[in-house]
Amino acid sequence: QDDPGFYLRRNFKKEYSIAGTPFLDAKSDISLPTSNWILYGHNMNNGTMFHDLLDYADKEFYESHKTIKFDTIYKGGQAKYEVIASFYTRIDTRGFRYYNYAGMTTPEQFKEYLEGIKKLSRYDTGVDTEYGDQLITLSTCSYHVPEKKGRFVVVAKRIPKD
Repeated sequence: QDDPGFYLRRNFKKEYSIAGTPFLDAKSDISLPTSNWILYGHNMNNGTMFHDLLDYADKEFYESHKTIKFDTIYKGGQAKYEVIASFYTRIDTRGFRYYNYAGMTTPEQFKEYLEGIKKLSRYDTGVDTEYGDQLITLSTCSYHVPEKKGRFVVVAKRIPKD
């Protein structure tokens, strides 16, 4: 699909749906080498989609939910990811542009991204991350700023299989 926002208001059958469907950023091709995949999903008032991501604003919630699962049909299939940061931001010139780091491939981009997310993180998870780790970034809307420009983001790194 060429339109990066196509699934914002469409279901898996490509039919109109107010809830939309969680989707990968266009630069987050799971079949290509990259350090960061970004997934977007709506924060629905009825608690569906990515609404529960906001629970990660609370350190106590994080303490009892340190890992998330992300499954694909591609190489690697099922995987667990350890949360490294969670933060509020905005999608305008005043916020950290985390969405510009989808599909990053260089050590310099990785370092910039880590510095940005660690600076904004609501708490220190103590999780070490280095270039070569696979990251997943989950993003949903948040209403802490006007004009629907607020976002809440959770970033996690893949836990190697034993």
